[in-house]
Amino acid sequence: MRTKLLLRLVPALAVSWSAVSFAVAQTPVRIGYLMPFSGTEAQNGKDNQDGFNLYLGSLGGNIAGRKIETLFADTEGKADVALAKAKQFVQVDKVDLLMGISLTPECYAIAPYVREAKIPVAVTGNCGGLGLTTNPKYKSEYMVRFTQTSAQFVDPIVAHAIGRNLRRVILVTSDYGGGLQVGDFFGAVFVGQGGQIVQELHPALGTTDFGPTLSQLTKNADAVAVFLPGADGLKFADQYGNYIDPSLHKVLDIGANMVAGSNLAQLKDKALGFVGSGYYLVTAEHPANLAFRKAFNDKYPGRLISPDAAQGYSAGIILEAALKAVNGNVEDKPGFLKALYATNVETPKGLIKLDSDHDVVETGYVFEVVKSGDQYTQKLISKLNDIGQYGSLGEAKAAKLGTLKGKWVGMTKESLTAALAN
Repeated sequence: MRTKLLLRLVPALAVSWSAVSFAVAQTPVRIGYLMPFSGTEAQNGKDNQDGFNLYLGSLGGNIAGRKIETLFADTEGKADVALAKAKQFVQVDKVDLLMGISLTPECYAIAPYVREAKIPVAVTGNCGGLGLTTNPKYKSEYMVRFTQTSAQFVDPIVAHAIGRNLRRVILVTSDYGGGLQVGDFFGAVFVGQGGQIVQELHPALGTTDFGPTLSQLTKNADAVAVFLPGADGLKFADQYGNYIDPSLHKVLDIGANMVAGSNLAQLKDKALGFVGSGYYLVTAEHPANLAFRKAFNDKYPGRLISPDAAQGYSAGIILEAALKAVNGNVEDKPGFLKALYATNVETPKGLIKLDSDHDVVETGYVFEVVKSGDQYTQKLISKLNDIGQYGSLGEAKAAKLGTLKGKWVGMTKESLTAALAN
């Protein structure tokens, strides 16, 4: 009797599980995509969104048999708004994962929540804040970053500066968490390699008139190293020549915020000779970037490609690889997270893989803005492969970064060692 009962149950169970699988396959994968679409970072948000949608469109909006439904929300570049929108996505919209996120404070605000809510988040916006995947305050198995950290910006451009004997540098960064971290990272690596910070300025994020900052720049320097994200970088570069003889300092654009994409299209000759560093080189000739450039130029003829557009397109490639690895079953959170951790894909940025903390390892580029005919573009100077989240500095020395504002002028190798240790 028991055997006959089991025989009757097995087909029923098989039908039941088959029905469940079919139902899951018919349900779209819902993504909550958080980016700033207003404020100083609005153009970056728009570029990232367009890049992501461009790649998904090439797939017909389907991956591994599942329709992809992306909900976009404007964080306004504010940490509290980003957290509120993340909660809305998870608790009301019932998304399967979060993506995007641009400014460092936004990531720091969201990180404890996603750990509590047990929702996967793939950082595919910018958000280069140090310690996001290592500091116990923020790290969790649900937080995975595919974008960049300060290391991918700083190590390559410091190597360039030291190699070109640019030893006396003015440091200018936006006065917010991410800007101060990048400034400290640059200072630590640069001073550690024999450079000297001769002046340090931190204009507020969202500054419109950089005259007061530019009028303070000392002439007694070889270069000015700048990290001003979003519209701030454009305004600084646009006003630079009104106050400073362009031949006086070499301009080092940490992270290529000033001289890429739509900013370069507006600056034109004003950007010539600027040296940028970042995770993306628009002129790179590897297959993934060639395919991206063609797709983007076909969709948006005449529009210059920005790093954020490449970032969004790369996000689509990464999402596709992870979903295919689990046959579209995003509901299997442990399996899907393992697929994200195992990312090893070619993107427009180059090869993207992760370290043991689920943080990005990638190539950093240094380029000069040049003019070819009537076109403005990036001429590769150098690149560094396989840069980890702390680069040449190492995790232990990075613990104090973001707290050394105002202390860089006169810093020596010896005093740096003490500053990073205390």
